[in-house]
Amino acid sequence: YTLSMLNSMSSIGLFWIHDAKEIPSYATGSPLHVILSWWAHMHGLELIHAAAVGTIDGGVLIVGKGGSGKSTIALSCLLAGFLYAGDDYVLVDARPVPSGYSLYNDAKLNRDQARSFPLIFSDRPLFQQSSVERTLSFLYETHLDQLVASLPLKAILIPRISALVTTKLERASAADALAALAPST
Repeated sequence: YTLSMLNSMSSIGLFWIHDAKEIPSYATGSPLHVILSWWAHMHGLELIHAAAVGTIDGGVLIVGKGGSGKSTIALSCLLAGFLYAGDDYVLVDARPVPSGYSLYNDAKLNRDQARSFPLIFSDRPLFQQSSVERTLSFLYETHLDQLVASLPLKAILIPRISALVTTKLERASAADALAALAPST
């Protein structure tokens, strides 16, 4: 029972819901998602279901379906001192230099994974998303100095969960990246 509208001439958006108490708690971490997606497309940008982390010299776009490890990698990078542009949704502009832009300064993880990040998720309430209990943290409360508005993108990472103890990088094709990105974007 929601209505989202965007006036393409004035770039004015409208979101309506019958009762604010009916907004799912997970949506507080990505408000106006549909309207922002429409607006981005009008301006040659894409709203991507991905994470973006890096340094001032450049970053990586981490793509994959839900549960593939994007958030866990992004938060591990954050705790290791990297800059953070997003964990769930990022705006991407491919021209003239590929760049990722921050939309939300939050992090969402399922309850079990959140326990691995007590500095970020301590005492956060849980919410139900699909059949999984998740928790949401706004990172400006704990890592303001590492949040960035944008990062030049140098690579796309496609996480793959395996039984290996160490992490390794393997070259992937552009088709692999598109296949990892398309289903959830």
